[in-house]
Amino acid sequence: MRTRLLRLSLFIVALVALGSIPFVAAGCWTQMPGVSSGGPRTLDPLERDVAARLEAHVRKLCDLAPRDAGHPANYSTAAAYIDAELTSYGYVIERIPPARGTGDSLLATRPVTAKTEDGEAAPRGPVVVVGAHYDSFDVTPGADDNASGVAAGLELARLMAKDPIAERVVFAFFSNEEPPHFHTESMGSLAVARALERRGEEVRVMFSLEMLGYYDDAPGSQHYPPVLSWFYPDTGDFVAFVTRLEDRPFAAESVETWRREVDFPSEGFAGPDFITGVDFSDHWSFWQAGFPAVMITDTAFFRNANYHQTTDTPDTLDYPSFARVTVGVRRIVEMWARR
Repeated sequence: MRTRLLRLSLFIVALVALGSIPFVAAGCWTQMPGVSSGGPRTLDPLERDVAARLEAHVRKLCDLAPRDAGHPANYSTAAAYIDAELTSYGYVIERIPPARGTGDSLLATRPVTAKTEDGEAAPRGPVVVVGAHYDSFDVTPGADDNASGVAAGLELARLMAKDPIAERVVFAFFSNEEPPHFHTESMGSLAVARALERRGEEVRVMFSLEMLGYYDDAPGSQHYPPVLSWFYPDTGDFVAFVTRLEDRPFAAESVETWRREVDFPSEGFAGPDFITGVDFSDHWSFWQAGFPAVMITDTAFFRNANYHQTTDTPDTLDYPSFARVTVGVRRIVEMWARR
């Protein structure tokens, strides 16, 4: 903490000296409550089971690559696999097509069990959306990007299925996140976000699960956009919570809870979306609909050299760390869903 504060102080002095006072705000972009902690350890029985299931999901989805609209048989089979898994956990599945193109997104919800005095289903109330895109880039296997996010979403849905709080969580699996759809009307997550907006759903916060399986504790394994390397570790052994400035409270409270309750390294960032990577996933779509959203990620291409390469294969992922992160994310989702 002292080292980070010293670096921040030196950075501010340098910026003032250069006449760049507006960028002094970088301090609030990078500072998050609590202290990152945790390291390698033996998995407990739950985590071992989750690790095995995560790997099985990743391998199944990679067997179906390329997963995109250009390969409709693989694309529909991947969606059917996700649908079948969620249905087996007891969820009700809704399919939402994109505004343009093909490839349905899937929404999974638990039926509301509470009743009104008239015997009708009680209103669901504010929801937490947990989402991941299931398409892969071009001809890549897409293990980390983004079979890992889908696998984590499926495991979270399974782990929470019998918890009444699951009625306040929407699990979403999006089509068409990768180029050429990225940040266009054909993004599946944009269709989902707008559908929720039209229905008047109150989304407390959306969490985008974007690449969660790659970790490396070697010095120099982690990279950043310019300047940010002053404030963060150079080892890629942490999970990151990333959002825009106005949604900083959601990232900050999530990081604070994580650091208090989960023994795995974590970092957080809330900054303007002109910084590379801040809006690089489906949380962007929820911002367009006026909903707060946070990306949870292993930082993608800032760490994983296999990003958008044919080398993004299941064997490159760290399933023990991935399992610990997935179990940890459950704590965050439940915390927000109980509000």
